[in-house]
Amino acid sequence: MQRFYANLLGKRPGVSQPLPKAQALAESKAWLRGLIRDEATKLAASLSGGEARAKGAEKRKEAAPRLNVTAGPDNSRPYAHPYYWAAFVLVGDPD
Repeated sequence: MQRFYANLLGKRPGVSQPLPKAQALAESKAWLRGLIRDEATKLAASLSGGEARAKGAEKRKEAAPRLNVTAGPDNSRPYAHPYYWAAFVLVGDPD
């Protein structure tokens, strides 16, 4: 989703202007399919684990971020299977 919104807003390096919604989603899906395990692990390690936003959230114990990258060779593509990206679809105007 981070990649999709960076494409949509034109804030991703290599994008000079905002992309149309359908193109932003297609590019982010292709990026996820081609993401190698080593890059995915580094990206997951850099994530904060979310931000507490709900009423009373400050009372909850802060959970440690978890890495959800399965084991395997560093150059494999763990998110190439449609299970990981096919559910993301646009509803409404694609522009």
